Amino acid sequence: MKKIEGRLPAAALSALLSCALIFSTVPLAAVPAVAADDGSTVTIYHTNDIHGNFGSAYNADGSLKSIGMDVLAAAKENTPNSLLVDSGDVSQGKFITAQTKGSFAFTLMNAANYDVMCLGNHEFDYGTTQLLSNVKSAKFPVLAANVQKSGVPLLKDVQSGIDGYDNNGESVIKTVAGKKIGFFGITTTETAYKTNPKNTNGVTFENETKSAQTQADSLKAKGADVVVGILHVGVDSSSNPTSEMVAENTSGIDAILDGHSHTLYNKEIKNKAGKDVCIDQTGSSAANVGVLKINFASGSPVITSENDTPADFGKTFKADEKVTAIFDAKNAELKPMQQAVIGRTQNALYGGTYESKSVCRADETNLGSLISDAMVEKASELVKDRKEYISTPIVALENGGGVRKTIPAGNITIADVNDVLPFGNTISVKEVTPAILYKTLEVGCSGTYKDGQLSAVGGFPQVGGMRFEFDVSKPAYVQGKVEGNRISKIVLLDKNGKDSKVLSRTDTKTKILLASNDFTIAGGDGYTMLSGLKGVAESDGLDVVTQNFITALTTRGKGSFRYDTHNRCVILNSGAPVSEYTGSFIVKQNDKPLAATKVLVSIDGAPKTALKTNGAGSLAIDLLKAGGHAIEVYTASGTKIMDEFTNNLLGLNSVVSTKPFTCDTTAAVKTKIGHTYYAMVTVPTNYTVNYTSGNGKVLATLARKPMKNAANDTVSYLFGYKAVKQGKAGLYVTINGKVYKLYESTAA
Repeated sequence: MKKIEGRLPAAALSALLSCALIFSTVPLAAVPAVAADDGSTVTIYHTNDIHGNFGSAYNADGSLKSIGMDVLAAAKENTPNSLLVDSGDVSQGKFITAQTKGSFAFTLMNAANYDVMCLGNHEFDYGTTQLLSNVKSAKFPVLAANVQKSGVPLLKDVQSGIDGYDNNGESVIKTVAGKKIGFFGITTTETAYKTNPKNTNGVTFENETKSAQTQADSLKAKGADVVVGILHVGVDSSSNPTSEMVAENTSGIDAILDGHSHTLYNKEIKNKAGKDVCIDQTGSSAANVGVLKINFASGSPVITSENDTPADFGKTFKADEKVTAIFDAKNAELKPMQQAVIGRTQNALYGGTYESKSVCRADETNLGSLISDAMVEKASELVKDRKEYISTPIVALENGGGVRKTIPAGNITIADVNDVLPFGNTISVKEVTPAILYKTLEVGCSGTYKDGQLSAVGGFPQVGGMRFEFDVSKPAYVQGKVEGNRISKIVLLDKNGKDSKVLSRTDTKTKILLASNDFTIAGGDGYTMLSGLKGVAESDGLDVVTQNFITALTTRGKGSFRYDTHNRCVILNSGAPVSEYTGSFIVKQNDKPLAATKVLVSIDGAPKTALKTNGAGSLAIDLLKAGGHAIEVYTASGTKIMDEFTNNLLGLNSVVSTKPFTCDTTAAVKTKIGHTYYAMVTVPTNYTVNYTSGNGKVLATLARKPMKNAANDTVSYLFGYKAVKQGKAGLYVTINGKVYKLYESTAA
């Protein structure tokens, strides 16, 4: 733990690996209390953006992998002078929360003995009535000082019977170790469009910074020794303000327990009076727990802060059996519904995160396409008997931020779909024109492009019934400032997925039907141009429609189906030039190479072609387009031998061999799937550096902040591969416009 008297060191950068969590109960030993100090220290354990991840998960060796409510309960119970605090977004995100409309989150938080929380934007996802019901059930103050309805705090007088709390809905003072710790809650004004806008009818969100200053002044006037802001605001650069800005432009706040941006963050910011404000955020999904300590031994409070990993936290605290039992009982109650199989996929339907970045927020994925296609099919059904729409094209858009999880290959259950689509959205269909559609896609493709990557945007368009091209070198949409000129082409697709008609950006008359979830249609994620348009139809929940579509696909496929990406999103000027390449791999049957053998090969679902392996069993496939490809190999008699994913990520034109840089490795490396290999590249400071590893379907690229070396006027870049599929690939770097190969990696 690091002391921050006057200066808080930034937390070390951590690479968080996302994996499936399985709740299990570990045999418990007696839990000793944490060694008591002299009574002058207050410990605040804090969480943020749990998103329904309530159950503790364990590694094979018994070490803690995910911090559940039962372990948090034990920490609170066994630490003298401690408080347990949450910074919002606890009641949405998993099957268990969707089925209980968030209420079970508060049941568990009551059991864990939470002391205070602030509202996150996703607490509104089930509507204001349900939110107020959930808050009323809490046995601890729930705060949102800047959220009002009819001119008064939304949460005023909602709760009752909580010791030491007057139900003002804004702030509370907790007396611990004889000291008064004042808390206030602030909810991001982005909530107005980062939940379904209809869920906040009549609710207003006041400026975060002004509200924070008002609350800090009030708590100081009431005698608070320390003021702690519980903010669901975040540090994402796309937000305005960020928690950093709130700290910089206020005074009287000693610490901020933050949420919303899902960031692992621990930093100190100078406030407008020149004093230090500690800001801490733990990431998301119970990946870490924040530990903030306030020591009063010297008279003035001294704050220390860190984020504990599950492995470290689990060494000190074992799960509280009573809380475990509450979670397990609810899981058992919902298990039959969770296990109902509604389809089967031959390949993974990708919608999750990679290196803390949601892929659906920056690129097309097969799961995003599937959901959009489900909406197109449902919209067609809704309007099939309406004469005015007989020949009207139908397209669909699913915001990438609404796709929350990958579905692995194999059986698909209702719970799988609920985890992917946890918001309870319904489908809405509206009339649009090509001009409106161009404006809409500009919003979704407004992410910042830097170093070969597009930043994640919640509204990134996963589409059906159309495809589009956008140029990252053109001006991006900025709300209220820049209209955007990135979308160069939108093409309608026919029922077979082939190009049908190119739409004109200036066409304000042609009717098109746009199907989307009600969040997007109502103007969420910045799609304000859709909110006032003519409504045509509404339908079931998006999760139900997607479930039915998956069942239909499984039936059509006679027991299973495969869904691949379809190049519906083409990114122009996105880095190094690409070319066709030759992919090769070993063909095996029963784990033995098939040498000099004729086989049948299907590429990306195309008709089978006869090829022959060489003497080592290797099969080479020429003229593959840049990117990964799904390849199926069959015996000459038609028996499938294997599925393969081609090795090369990008075929790069004119790879230069003379390198104007140094690299700490040039040899080919072997890595296990899920593991990461790094290379340090050092170049002169006057060189422009970009990198690329293709579309990430085989391996993905990581990058860290460049490090300047003043001694020799160079800059060092840390590049890395993480294997996500078996195969071979190279990492390429573009320096002053020329492409170089760093090294090759083979994943097994």
